[in-house]
Amino acid sequence: MFETVFSLQGRLKRLPYFFGTMALGLAFGAGLAAILVGGTIAATAHSWGTLAGWVVCLLPLVGVLLWCSLSLHVRRIRDIGWDPTLVIAVWLIFKVVDRLILAPLLHTQGNGTMIGAVVQLALSLALLFWPSHDQAQDDERFLHPGPPRFPEPSQAVPAPVQRLPHRVGSDGRVVFGRR
Repeated sequence: MFETVFSLQGRLKRLPYFFGTMALGLAFGAGLAAILVGGTIAATAHSWGTLAGWVVCLLPLVGVLLWCSLSLHVRRIRDIGWDPTLVIAVWLIFKVVDRLILAPLLHTQGNGTMIGAVVQLALSLALLFWPSHDQAQDDERFLHPGPPRFPEPSQAVPAPVQRLPHRVGSDGRVVFGRR
């Protein structure tokens, strides 16, 4: 169970990836709600020690959730047939360039540019909908697109008929339904 969530080895198909990202989203949302509730309680009680306690308790949870997210992405990228090290490195470099170089040059408000948002959307859609590498190479539909091919009808060989022996009564007639 834990190797499914925390491992960077193996591959992950589209549907488990989708459900995994949904579960991680819910976990991130629950963690954020816990931080907000803890912050509200600490602010109303004027106890900043309580807020610090909440943050210290939830910080490892955020680290675990980030690791699980990285694990899901790496295994899905590997399933597509791409090299996860290269894809994640290029993605991180692009995110840094987008926020530190392109955003000030284009004078945008916020964390990035529209180019970065489009690239992030394209990567997310590719991870969700791109077919698996083995499916794209082994499936006949991907190798030879066109009308569907149906198998040729074969010569049907009739099965041998075996008759069950009948019970014959003392008078020589077949007994039916009585014991």
